[in-house]
Amino acid sequence: MALTENQQSASELTDQYLPVQWAWNGWKPPHWRVWAWPNKQRRVAQLLLAVVGLPIGLFLCCLGRGDRHSPGTLSDAHAPWQANCNACHGSLGSEVGGSDEAGWLHKVDSRKCQACHFAQPHHAQTKGHEASCVSCHREHQGRHHALARPKDEHCVRCHQSLPNHVPIKENELKFASRITGFSQADGHPEFQPVKAGAVDPGRLKFSHALHLRSGLQAVHDQKPFGPALTYNQIPKRERARYLPKDADEKAAVQLNCSACHQWDSLEVSPDIPHLPNGRWPVRGDGAYALPIVYEAHCKACHPLTFDRQEVAAQLPHRMKPPDVTRFLKNRYLEEYLRDDSKVLERLLPVRKPLPPLPGKHLPPESVKVIELIDARIAKAEKLVWQEIGTCGKCHYSDRKADQIVPERIVPPKILEVWFSHAKFSHKVHRGMECRACHPNAFALQNDGLVNANASTKAADILIPGIDTCLQCHGTAVSAPSGFVGARGNCTQCHLYHHGDQPLAGRGGATHAPKEPLGIKTFQGR
Repeated sequence: MALTENQQSASELTDQYLPVQWAWNGWKPPHWRVWAWPNKQRRVAQLLLAVVGLPIGLFLCCLGRGDRHSPGTLSDAHAPWQANCNACHGSLGSEVGGSDEAGWLHKVDSRKCQACHFAQPHHAQTKGHEASCVSCHREHQGRHHALARPKDEHCVRCHQSLPNHVPIKENELKFASRITGFSQADGHPEFQPVKAGAVDPGRLKFSHALHLRSGLQAVHDQKPFGPALTYNQIPKRERARYLPKDADEKAAVQLNCSACHQWDSLEVSPDIPHLPNGRWPVRGDGAYALPIVYEAHCKACHPLTFDRQEVAAQLPHRMKPPDVTRFLKNRYLEEYLRDDSKVLERLLPVRKPLPPLPGKHLPPESVKVIELIDARIAKAEKLVWQEIGTCGKCHYSDRKADQIVPERIVPPKILEVWFSHAKFSHKVHRGMECRACHPNAFALQNDGLVNANASTKAADILIPGIDTCLQCHGTAVSAPSGFVGARGNCTQCHLYHHGDQPLAGRGGATHAPKEPLGIKTFQGR
């Protein structure tokens, strides 16, 4: 029967590894396999192997030089111990760099790894196996091998049938039970934040489309109405942050994503005063955007005005409703005392006067002051707390139907990190335009037409789904576009040593070794 093309190729490849036929005293071995030789020739071969091989083996073992028979070069992280096998393969009784002989014969125990660095288990609940460090982190793969990036096969061997490896019923699992790759065809689910029915958990009134529209104008029937916000309406102190170079100050304001989403505190204007409670943003590496802060990102267009006759006067941000009332009372009382300075010059009795008797009234001047201050406070509170007022324009509040001053402001709870069980870095994606992954944040499409799907409320989720990522990541089979230009392996996005805790894990303190080592001990000297 004729061989197929694949069988013929395999036969030719096998022939290349067959030894050259040789003759000894006119005898040719019937087969290259030694155990098929006659007894006499087989004994001679065994004797030669013992005479030559035994001294070499003893030489390597007795000197304890495991590097002579190392299966490969260690990675950069472990390069100092290339010639010291005992550092990892020694018995548990020895420290790093111990003197156990023939240490390379020992299997690496995870406790040897944790002598230098400690990590939490992958999951707190597993059954049927106890994975060691070397189960996933394989050494001797070359100097530039990434130990922290295990191959997908180590993940898939459990996640392709997760119910068999955790003591939880399949219908009670929080994660997908059967995943073999990065695509929905391979069992990878849609990202949790963008699944059907998901809404933004943040509690803030905000429209991306409005803020990215020219002049920040509202739209009715796809037509803008109302006056457009111009650059000269922004206070001079903040105007330079938004005004493009050589732009007319009378032109309509055009914001972009970086007006609010910033990646490094150096991008924030240095003339903004430091914020209370340590809220001033620190230097970031660009992986995640810095938190949105009112003083840095909102104040220029949304001043906290409480009196239309005194536009320059503003409320401090982050005040609770009772504190706002107290601030207004002190503010108006201060104005009254400033306007009527003679009040401080009048003689007052040394003893505190008794409260007015029942049926009696306060002096006329006192009644007049109290009524004036109370009236101004009530007017200011209405402006501040009404639905489209100073605070009510952006914040939700808890109050009864007949109340003007709310009982409390609902915390905004703006998510800073959306993927709690995966990692994402904007730093490596900044070469792409924001619209590529967040098209519905924009009021207009690239062609200038109105974007019918533009986000008009804060509940809209603008995080891209798995199909967007697959345009660049994944295999040629899973990527719809057929373009594969970036890694799509499991550890590219998923963390594995944070146990059952999302993203941040159990904290940095749990990663410290139990007994830190000195330099010489650490280096094996």
